[in-house]
Amino acid sequence: MNTRPGHGYEPAGALPGRRVEFRPHDLLQAIRVPNVRKVFLGGTPGAAQLTPTCLANHLDDVQACSGSASNGYNPIERQAAISSKTEYVDTNPWYCTTICTPIIEKYCVYLDGIHITSVWAIYLQNVLAAALGIHFESTSSTYVLGTP
Repeated sequence: MNTRPGHGYEPAGALPGRRVEFRPHDLLQAIRVPNVRKVFLGGTPGAAQLTPTCLANHLDDVQACSGSASNGYNPIERQAAISSKTEYVDTNPWYCTTICTPIIEKYCVYLDGIHITSVWAIYLQNVLAAALGIHFESTSSTYVLGTP
């Protein structure tokens, strides 16, 4: 399946022969709500392999499951956001330095090749809030959103 920007692909469950184009600019232009702040969060860099399987096969070598920090969609996403007057937040630094490792601190980052774990998502809540310029405090069961 070719999912590179500007190329069609057939998503799971699509009718045979129905191709979908990745066109973030068109999507962002279609969102027209007065006085609403539009923010485009950059895509999550994918894991090099299926994380749980890879980690199970490399118990003594987590780095064997690491992948490249490049995300081919980021430049296209960023340009789409800029051209449609939408804020862009690059999420790559939340996952990668020069490589994307499946374990950061004590957290398993990826659930599979493209989805993150719920514990990593919760860990990132303050990082996201800071990127959006909002104040966010959390306790074990309560979330409070407000402006700084």
